[in-house]
Amino acid sequence: MFSLRQVQDVAVINLLGEIDDLSLTIVGNMIHDLLEVSMNKVVLNFEQVEHINYKSLAGLLDQTLKIRKLSGDIKCAHMSTYTWEIFKFVGADQVLKIYDSVDDAVMSFDYKNDDNQTWH
Repeated sequence: MFSLRQVQDVAVINLLGEIDDLSLTIVGNMIHDLLEVSMNKVVLNFEQVEHINYKSLAGLLDQTLKIRKLSGDIKCAHMSTYTWEIFKFVGADQVLKIYDSVDDAVMSFDYKNDDNQTWH
């Protein structure tokens, strides 16, 4: 369903298709497993996402706040305009940092400030 790869010390989760409550529960479990092995830098790749249920985003926002308490972060990449509009509609764009590419999101972890982020 989803694939996971590591780029440097960042976990990249490639999302696919329709994202709903079950999908985000699976992603949440993946993030929990990553935290168990001290990986607290996560990029969610939305390149192949067709739709995301806006009601499901609350759990993702909760995960983001939890991982930030552990000095990590969740960042989003490769979002279509449609998906970004859903994030914006629920205010998720105010919590999650969104980048044009996975590479930009991964590289952003190396900077103390996020002035290099690319907003839609």
